[in-house]
Amino acid sequence: MRTPETLILRDISGQNWLVRIYHDEGIRQIYTTKTDEPGQDSIKIKTLSGYFKIKINNFGQIITYPIDSLG
Repeated sequence: MRTPETLILRDISGQNWLVRIYHDEGIRQIYTTKTDEPGQDSIKIKTLSGYFKIKINNFGQIITYPIDSLG
């Protein structure tokens, strides 16, 4: 069961990745794990610095960049 601290992203090869934020004693860590659950290509988040797009590469690494940089 997914919680608000998780999401599923799909990489360019079609592999889905569970992205999970773990918070313990003030330390936040992000983990990625391959999954069979369907995911989305990217998500958009709003931060104090503006909007960012989050994607994942074929190795499970998170990629973020400002939406304004997409041109």
